[in-house]
Amino acid sequence: MRPVILAAGLAAAACAAQAQSLSPTLQTGLWEEEVQIMINGQDLRAVMHQARQAMLARTPADQRKQLEAMLEQQGDPMAKSFDCLGPKEVAEMADPARALAKSMREEPLCTAQVLSVSGGSFTFKSVCKDPDKFSGEFNGEYSVLDSKRWTYSMTGRGKVAGGSAALGGVGASKDGTVEMKNSGQARWVSADCGKHKRQG
Repeated sequence: MRPVILAAGLAAAACAAQAQSLSPTLQTGLWEEEVQIMINGQDLRAVMHQARQAMLARTPADQRKQLEAMLEQQGDPMAKSFDCLGPKEVAEMADPARALAKSMREEPLCTAQVLSVSGGSFTFKSVCKDPDKFSGEFNGEYSVLDSKRWTYSMTGRGKVAGGSAALGGVGASKDGTVEMKNSGQARWVSADCGKHKRQG
């Protein structure tokens, strides 16, 4: 009976953690966000930049301008981004379970769970089973530092479909095993979102 009682206790604790709200609450308005991704100790953004430069160097001069225009149009997927948060989005980000679910919307084959909540922070665990992208586990933490700043960090290990080639040559083993460290931070810019559209 003890394992059953323990499991029930853990489930109750998890539900209680998810019911708590983070404090302080973020301000509405325009936010600037930036992310960093390290794969097996290598900065993915730096590797992608080097790969682009190498591609341009190999391209014949008469085709280089066309390639440069194409790369410029694609933009930097890891560059700073801007989001407009309204009352609905701010409320969502104050709820650990909803905030975590929102962050996983584009990863339908990953399941995430809030582990603990304290003040403006919560810890979580995510398990992904996507044979076409990534299969493995992540553990992380999200923190609201104050009403104008939030951060997150997570570490994980698993396999990437396609191995090193799928990561632009970043050091993964032949079978695609990688260790990842992702982090990000955001800061409030202004109450006026200007040209930036509100989320949702």
